[in-house]
Order: sequence, then C-alpha cells, then structure tokens
Amino acid sequence: ATATVARNANKTWATPTLAAGTYEFAITGNNDADLYVRVGSAPTTAAYDCRPYKTGSNEVCSVTLAQPAPIHVMVRGYSTASSAIQLVGKKI
Repeated sequence: ATATVARNANKTWATPTLAAGTYEFAITGNNDADLYVRVGSAPTTAAYDCRPYKTGSNEVCSVTLAQPAPIHVMVRGYSTASSAIQLVGKKI
C-alpha cells in the first residue's frame, strides 16, 4: 500500500483475520512518518503492540499471533513536510 501522510495525520489499514504466526510490517519513504502496529484493534499513539519510533520513514515492526486475529497498522506523519510512504506486510 502507498500513502502520503501530513504532520499529525494518520493513515490506517487492517488485515483480514490471519493465521497464527509472526508477521512483519515495514514502511519506507521520505521525510519522517511513524509506524504503529496492534493486534486485534486499531492502534493509537498511546496503545500499540509495536512502534519503532526511528528518525526517518524506514521502520519495521513484527508481531506474533498466538491465535488467528486481524492486525491493524497505522502510519502517522511526524515531519513538518508530508511523508510519502510504502507499506509492505508479510508472514515471516
């Protein structure tokens, strides 16, 4: 998926219910956007299962499902300039 996020704006995605296992989500892009991942419900800036919080828009999160569940992903713009990002998810 691709998106452009402005400062303090959020873009969200949700997977269908996935089988138990470990899944990795990665964003790449320009400026600075932050990746949030949460199992079962949508992440917020205060509630998440993974948040790398690195400088720039290249971040990776992995989460492990003990049982089938959907995974929710949020990308939040941090830099003053909008960030153009690409999100990729995969089972690892």
